Amino acid sequence: MHLVIVQQQSDSAFARALADTVSVRSDTLGPPPLPGGVQAVVRAVFSAPTWLWLGLMAVAAVVAVVVLWHAWKRRVALWTWVRTRPRGVTIALFGTLGFLVLASAAFGVVSWNYVQHDNRFCSSCHVMTPAFQAMKTSTVHDSLSCHDC
Repeated sequence: MHLVIVQQQSDSAFARALADTVSVRSDTLGPPPLPGGVQAVVRAVFSAPTWLWLGLMAVAAVVAVVVLWHAWKRRVALWTWVRTRPRGVTIALFGTLGFLVLASAAFGVVSWNYVQHDNRFCSSCHVMTPAFQAMKTSTVHDSLSCHDC
């Protein structure tokens, strides 16, 4: 009987602590800087365990090596196919490839800059709104980013 009462008290204490955590988190989180459901996707990606990240990177590396190996084995046939296309199609193919490479590079640079230098990234997930607001109103710290510390 005593064990059941202790368990019930423990469960209710856990429920209160969980409710307090949820209310503090919802009260202190600022509005997400990313539009729509992108914020949820970014949080899910950054919350993924390390083993999942490493596993997905290993799978991606293996797939990339297999695709490049098959392309290399068929390089003569691929080059012949590209050369036999009309000039407009060839220009469109290489233009599209160039655009994709440049767009990927630009997306990477913008994403890296946002993650490393924009305080909205840090304050959107962490329960730190009061501390962040104090930092922004300080004359000494107002020009610093989160990563400066």
